[in-house]
Amino acid sequence: MANLAAAVVAAAGRDPAVDRSLRSVFVGNIPYEATEEQLKDIFSEVGLVVSFRLVYDRETGKPKGYGFCEYQDQETALSAMRNLNGREFSGRALRVDNAASEKNKEELKSATLAHHGSLCAFSLVLKLFDCTSTHVG
Repeated sequence: MANLAAAVVAAAGRDPAVDRSLRSVFVGNIPYEATEEQLKDIFSEVGLVVSFRLVYDRETGKPKGYGFCEYQDQETALSAMRNLNGREFSGRALRVDNAASEKNKEELKSATLAHHGSLCAFSLVLKLFDCTSTHVG
């Protein structure tokens, strides 16, 4: 287990985008009138927020109702997912989930397989990203 953790950290250390995605959470169902400061205050309850970024429509400049919160480490991001998912804010239940893109998930799985060469490590990484795994035959 410690070897897998070391491989994940090593893979993240090689690619800053993977590292950032592991330390970040996706936040959905945000009320359109919410500010980044208000959201930072909520997400600071689980740990130090490095940044919070609301996503805006390029054409209209209006918020799209989702954003990303970056923490200093993966453990704090996981804590946010556990403790803030479903949190009510201005009458809406916030959705808090892993921010890793599909590309970053694939890179992390590949790096872990290269380090361990086992389906057990692959399965564990899939579970970490809340994916369903099937037996490879």
